[in-house]
Amino acid sequence: MTTAHEELGNTFVGTVEEAEDGELYITFPESLIARLGWVEGDVIEWDTDDNGHVIARKSKLEGPVGPNA
Repeated sequence: MTTAHEELGNTFVGTVEEAEDGELYITFPESLIARLGWVEGDVIEWDTDDNGHVIARKSKLEGPVGPNA
């Protein structure tokens, strides 16, 4: 599913989507991923602020994660 988004520096405005299995996800633009230095296998931590905005940060945890780890 393609989602309209807007990038402002390291801020990304997008849409939370739902997969067929009910899993929620956000698709980040490749340009933002590259700018942040994120790579496949990085652990991304999620927080929300007082306004309900989602804040994603690369975790300090190391090693691969996910179903194929």
